[in-house]
Amino acid sequence: MSPSPRTFDRPAGALLLVALVATAAFYLHGAGTFWLGDDFANLHRAHADALAGTTGKTLVAMLVGSTSEGASFWRPGIVASFAADHALWGPDPRGAFAQNLVLHLAAGVLIAALARRHAPPGPAGGRAAAAAAGLFLLMPWSAEAVYWVSARSDLWVTFAGLLGLLALGRGGRTASLGLPGATLMGLAFKESAALLPAVALLVLLATPAHAAPDRRGAVLGIVAAAALVLAYFVGKAMLFGDPLRSYGGARFDPLAALWGWLASIPAWARSGWDGATGAAFVAFAATLLLPTLALFDRDARRCAGVAWLAVGGTLLATSLQTGPWPLNGEGGRLLHTAQAWWALGAAAALAVPSMRGGVAAAMAAVLAMASSTLLTDRLGTVHLTQRLLADSAGWVARRPADAPPMLLVLPDHVGPVVALRNGQGGLVLPPIQRRDRLGDMLPSLPGDLEHRHGLLRGGFFATRHGPDAVPVMGCWSWTQDGIVMVPTLSPAAIDNAAQWATAVRRALAAADCAGITAAPTGTRR
Repeated sequence: MSPSPRTFDRPAGALLLVALVATAAFYLHGAGTFWLGDDFANLHRAHADALAGTTGKTLVAMLVGSTSEGASFWRPGIVASFAADHALWGPDPRGAFAQNLVLHLAAGVLIAALARRHAPPGPAGGRAAAAAAGLFLLMPWSAEAVYWVSARSDLWVTFAGLLGLLALGRGGRTASLGLPGATLMGLAFKESAALLPAVALLVLLATPAHAAPDRRGAVLGIVAAAALVLAYFVGKAMLFGDPLRSYGGARFDPLAALWGWLASIPAWARSGWDGATGAAFVAFAATLLLPTLALFDRDARRCAGVAWLAVGGTLLATSLQTGPWPLNGEGGRLLHTAQAWWALGAAAALAVPSMRGGVAAAMAAVLAMASSTLLTDRLGTVHLTQRLLADSAGWVARRPADAPPMLLVLPDHVGPVVALRNGQGGLVLPPIQRRDRLGDMLPSLPGDLEHRHGLLRGGFFATRHGPDAVPVMGCWSWTQDGIVMVPTLSPAAIDNAAQWATAVRRALAAADCAGITAAPTGTRR
């Protein structure tokens, strides 16, 4: 028989409700007003499939191929997710953003439920569970998983993992079917869900006696989930050749990837905010769990130890896939699941009914205030980036049909916020635009200008504007707070692509273009 579920008393329930409402308020204030990054390409694909009646065909193709060109992604869930968004909301990003936010909030509720199940009986356990969920919800780095719609893969993996652990705790048939079901759900969105059976085993071994489930069902669920993971990697090997590689490039080199990741962390942690704020925040968040390893009771030490192992394993697996993290601070979405495991360990520290538990609670309060401050700063940059892209899309829509062809240069990212990653072509295509503008306007990231040189010299605009058409150039300027025209440098006048691109970047820098110079700080953020 599974143990009776623990309940929340009124203060604990109120604390969890406050955390959920506060988190929603942070994200709903100005968020979801425009698309970011890869979302343009995904949105256009969903739109084109809907018009052609090929949505089902595309989804089936994703079961036997890569979701992303040039990569080894088996992620049919994200394609299905965008198809559903398009069917429900069309090009309106607010509906798609709502799914991300609901997933994030739901993960917080699941963390509270899991932490309450493993906490000692009594009101302290419920309050600790609610507080830990609140800390998770307000973490500033994983905000990227919420505001960047394409990053919902990480949200789904976290949600599926927590759901699987809840099923594990019920034991019996719920565990034997629910855990592998949650694992399959997570794998459909991202390969990081492959860690769930290992985390489930750790949780089962560390579960206190008062919360222990029927172990037979739990063990069967873990074995079935592990078998699914094995089948997943066999399938990846058959489809892509290398089961451990997700991104293109050289073959999987674990030592080089791990070393590159470790070397990049200090600069990555500092880059999201001014000075050493990010690194200090990481250190302070880590200390919230440290006391449990040496000072607290056996159950708390055991729960915290499992949390540390799960966090470490998740970060290790992530580093082996990604290698060095970007120096601009982008990539916080990759921490979403690790922070869920961290929050479960933090709940163990907060649940100890002693003076040491009070110290942990004070540290958690300080951490919550620091998280809120940093989250506000990060979302300010998000709103600026969304406005930049919304203004650019509106400017494209208003441009006369008989205007000369144009090269429009927009940023890959604004600070740590992804802006037009990989999806710039979708900005000038339906459903963002009423009609196809790609024959009149070629979007580009600053780093892609060398490639654009070849396209322009090869007659990219010749079909609509004739073989002698010389495109004008534009960009989004921080100084002018909108699209500005930049002195035209004809690609026909400079044969060398690198020299032409260098000259264009120099002209863009003179106009204070986004992506060439740093984003302004202060009131404009």
